[in-house]
Order: sequence, then structure tokens, then C-alpha cells
Amino acid sequence: MADRADVVVVGGGVIGLTAAVVLGQRGARVTVLAADDPADTVSAVAAAVWYP
Repeated sequence: MADRADVVVVGGGVIGLTAAVVLGQRGARVTVLAADDPADTVSAVAAAVWYP
């Protein structure tokens, strides 16, 4: 984990990861906190599979 982040995204589902990518593309230093591996979230079975 980075020492400093501009944004902390809580949740590794499709919405959290998408927010993290977009913020990162806009120059923010982003840390994602997730209880589960993204492949193990509900997003993986809701036709919104995300493997960054």
C-alpha cells in the first residue's frame, strides 16, 4: 500500500475498481481497500466481470 493516497476507494467490485481507474487516469494517487479479491465479488456474477 502506498504511503500516501489522494483518494481511498473502499470496495473492490466493479464500481470501486472503475472509480479507482478513472481517478488514477486523472492523476490521483489511489488506494483500493477490499475485503475480497475482485474476482470473488458479486460483480463477477452480475455480467460485470472486471479483471484489471
